[in-house]
Amino acid sequence: MGQVKRILRGGTRNQSTADYQRENLFIYDNRYYEATLINKEVADLTLEEGILVKRDLTDPTRVEAIVSDTEAELQKVVGVVSFRGEQVIAQNGTVNVTFCYKGDLDVNLLVYPGAATINTVVGDKILKDVLTDLGFSVHNVTENTNFDN
Repeated sequence: MGQVKRILRGGTRNQSTADYQRENLFIYDNRYYEATLINKEVADLTLEEGILVKRDLTDPTRVEAIVSDTEAELQKVVGVVSFRGEQVIAQNGTVNVTFCYKGDLDVNLLVYPGAATINTVVGDKILKDVLTDLGFSVHNVTENTNFDN
């Protein structure tokens, strides 16, 4: 999955330029599970592609979004949500999602909880190591398209 951004510029009555930029969080050889995501937080949750998820311990067929950047929460990562667009989920609300548990990812498109980054310390590792242990190959993709011509 990915998203395409279209920007129209230089529009006149008979000519315009459209710039298309494609971003792919999931790059190659990805594997997915389907699950029900439950929002157990005290507020609404905005679900979007790239959110890290953990297992719901009361029901292993469900997952929860990781919204805290604490070490204990980041150690529970089991995958990354694959979801087009955004959807607000009320407290205790559920939605069916697909989440990726293995494959190549663009680190720049992950949605990190709080102040976490790919280099946040998680126990004796960093978050990148946790994702690698799950089977992810994490890449820092650089977009080289130049739209300034």
